[in-house]
Amino acid sequence: MNMRRFLFYSMVLCVIFLVSGCGSNQPASSDENVGTIRIGIKNTEEQEILGTLAKILIEEKTDASAEVVLDDDVTSETLFEDLQNEDLDMYFDYSGSIGENALSMNEEEHSSSGEGVAMVFVELQNTLAGEYMMHLSNSVGYEGGLTIYITPQRREELNQISSFSELAEVSGDLVIGMPEGFKERVDGYAAMKEFYDFRFKDVKTYSEEEGFWALVHGEIDVMVGDTTSIYNSLYNLTLLSDDQRFFQPQITCYVVRNAVLEEYEGLEDSLSIMEGMLTSGNMSSMKRRVYYEGQDLESYLHDYLRARNLI
Repeated sequence: MNMRRFLFYSMVLCVIFLVSGCGSNQPASSDENVGTIRIGIKNTEEQEILGTLAKILIEEKTDASAEVVLDDDVTSETLFEDLQNEDLDMYFDYSGSIGENALSMNEEEHSSSGEGVAMVFVELQNTLAGEYMMHLSNSVGYEGGLTIYITPQRREELNQISSFSELAEVSGDLVIGMPEGFKERVDGYAAMKEFYDFRFKDVKTYSEEEGFWALVHGEIDVMVGDTTSIYNSLYNLTLLSDDQRFFQPQITCYVVRNAVLEEYEGLEDSLSIMEGMLTSGNMSSMKRRVYYEGQDLESYLHDYLRARNLI
């Protein structure tokens, strides 16, 4: 009888320990699952790199996981709307595009300001914070858009010119190349020619690859191209300075909902690592390594961040 009673109490104690053990593990399990931060990107190489860099920093520096969300048809406008609707938590874009969308959503209030999309960057940050409860980061370090490229050798022959204005002074003896689309745009070459008083003796149109090949082989003297083109780092080219600002400043930055920053501890600090981290040359090199040489995107970016002691 005593033995039966002993066995009975032993079984009861085992059940109690099992139940209490399961109960104590439950909070730990829920603490680990703190959620996934959704990073929206457009279907471009540059955006995929920026989104993946943010994903790595988030997962290395916080307890949250992150997901890069790609929609082939997404635009700056739809990214902004998705952030407002809480379908995304953050996205990358240029300041001009962000400004267009932030202002168009509240056109009456800003239409009389006279600033339009050229509003100063700090005012755009204040607008997003005050009216949309969104945080607009400082620049990740470079401006997007178009510029004019020259080879170091040709630049030396032209007395080390460094700006569009200096290029204008010697343009009468030079040939410029550009994408056909830029030549045909109303706000493209014709407007830039008038703005800087360019007098090139010839203008040729190319695809990106053909144009940079022509530049490197001396068939043209300068080439209009994207500031982060892979051919920048591939051919070690020089970007001339748009010193009078023909092209609207396009600061590369990210937007994140304030509620998300408040929800995830350490998120703001981890994302702020990206501010000032990249140059147009860095981005050109990243695009070349991944999309031209075929290195794995996440592995390469992990190594890039580790080499700089950022993770």
